[in-house]
Amino acid sequence: IFPTDNSSTIVVPVNINPMIGERPMDIGDAIGLFYLNDDNEWKCAGFSVWNGLDINITVYGDDLNTSEKDGYSINDTYTYRVWDGVLRTEWNATATYMVGNDFYTASGFSVLSGLFVHITVEVNIGLSAGWNMISSYVVPDNTDIEYIYSEIVANLNIAKNGYGEMYIPAYNVNTIENWNILHGYLVNMSQSSTLTITGDMVAPEETTIPLLEG
Repeated sequence: IFPTDNSSTIVVPVNINPMIGERPMDIGDAIGLFYLNDDNEWKCAGFSVWNGLDINITVYGDDLNTSEKDGYSINDTYTYRVWDGVLRTEWNATATYMVGNDFYTASGFSVLSGLFVHITVEVNIGLSAGWNMISSYVVPDNTDIEYIYSEIVANLNIAKNGYGEMYIPAYNVNTIENWNILHGYLVNMSQSSTLTITGDMVAPEETTIPLLEG
């Protein structure tokens, strides 16, 4: 971080419950604002360590008296990264706002209404020969049902959901089309395989499953 002659302030209120994947941010995690410099490298323009209270982040702008870009330019969109103190890694984050802009202005002031880190995970589902009943807590990066089963399609006889929609690769039948995180699936295999799904982990408290009568 290079303190410059101009800056803005971003407030992260504790009551917005910022999340890292499924868990709330904990003491020791950190929130940073990053910009691209002249060499197209990401640099930190300001950060604060989470302390369980409201935090203020001072974000430095580019000093026009220097030849290099050493902070945010006017109207640059804010880019957030979060340091995960538990997993010891850095994640990209998405912010929403209740006050102010999502871009840099000198002496600007913004208050977040939400801060979310979407963690990409991989789940491996073991499928036995014969019938299996499966679901997943991961929203696939690519929801196309044919893509999801592409690695094990040689062993797949049929996959179907509770609405009678089905995917039968041998007969080019596909009425499911896309994986639905709210659905369970019956899958019939000619031999055992492992289905791997990669995507964003679902936050259970934000994902309701409607149950119909019957």
